[in-house]
Amino acid sequence: MDDITINVVIADRNYRITIKREDEELVRKTVEDINRRIKEFSDLYAYKDKQDLLAMVLLDVNTVLFEKTNSAEKEEANIKKKISELSNLIESSCLDK
Repeated sequence: MDDITINVVIADRNYRITIKREDEELVRKTVEDINRRIKEFSDLYAYKDKQDLLAMVLLDVNTVLFEKTNSAEKEEANIKKKISELSNLIESSCLDK
């Protein structure tokens, strides 16, 4: 694997991180999104320091993640149920012959 070291700035702090080369664009977009969200929260709410803003961003991101995970799990359960129903229909139609 081809790892690279990049510098990113999150909440006005520099971080030097090592990532896979193919993940660089995703990581940079993620950093941009985090900083954008920090700016949005700083414009909307009073805060003592950047840690408060980071906590709010983390809460927001994880809430969305849990919603999507829960939705995907429900969808997966529905698909498995439909496959089972179709499988039962096929089996019963084969037995009728």
